[in-house]
Amino acid sequence: MTVAAVATILALSACADGDPTTSAGSSTAAPSPSAGAVQPSAVQPSAVQPGDVGAYCREAKARAGKAPVDLGRLMTASTPAEVKAGFDAILTTHEALAAVAPAELRDSYRIVGETWRGKREAAERAGWSPEEAGRLVNDLLNAPEEHLLAVGKISGYWYTHCE
Repeated sequence: MTVAAVATILALSACADGDPTTSAGSSTAAPSPSAGAVQPSAVQPSAVQPGDVGAYCREAKARAGKAPVDLGRLMTASTPAEVKAGFDAILTTHEALAAVAPAELRDSYRIVGETWRGKREAAERAGWSPEEAGRLVNDLLNAPEEHLLAVGKISGYWYTHCE
């Protein structure tokens, strides 16, 4: 996979998880809790009122940086178990944010979620092949306009409501 492809995918993922500062040059190592990193909320999505802007922004900030790390792990996976774990981690973060997203983002989260679930299903059909996973994720560069617009809407919301 080319560096440009990885950079673009990481940028799209960063926008989707609410971290406007993540870039392809960032480390893919997870921050240590002792380094003052905010850990993802322990609040279960069902305990938070969907549509609460404050709850959504808190959850997005708590998970900031997680999607690029998960994506990096997926893209460097060398075993089927690592590929499966990578897709599952990405979807877990996505679903946690979707559960607390404001109503105006619901459709965008649905669209992005459908894309990632489709990629996960294709990877499963391919036996969780690391090579196929890389191809599937690289294909996000050619995602349908609907997906790209949804990612843009989520990102725009972050910049106008959560920063």
